[in-house]
Amino acid sequence: MVEVVRFLRIDGKEPGWPPADFTHPSSHPMKGRVRIGGLLLLLFLALAVTLGVQALTAYADYLALAETVRLVVQDISLGPQRVEEGAQRILAKARELQLPLSEREVVVQAESGKVSARVRWQQSIGLWGYTIPLTFEINESRSL
Repeated sequence: MVEVVRFLRIDGKEPGWPPADFTHPSSHPMKGRVRIGGLLLLLFLALAVTLGVQALTAYADYLALAETVRLVVQDISLGPQRVEEGAQRILAKARELQLPLSEREVVVQAESGKVSARVRWQQSIGLWGYTIPLTFEINESRSL
């Protein structure tokens, strides 16, 4: 024979039973209605995700171009006569990534035993006419 024994809580009431003044969630007066705070939270989260995706895309493009600049500087350090070709490779990669870069924003130099490349640009992210400018700069140098 098995006997089930329930322990009493500290206040002497049986466990597992709701208090007498407890109302079931299905009988709550706001059942099925959406509160304005919940809607505002969802709107805020949607805006944050949209801006986050735009920013992550911009930083991924930055990293891809930084890798290209590093490789170009490495190649030029092996043969310094190819400076113009290196600048054209950087611009081609920027066009591939659809970055707003012009030729004057890409500076590749090989002088006094050192090869250096500097690329600067600004990309804007935003919603509904509000923009946040993100400034990117890549500096890479290597000795000949």
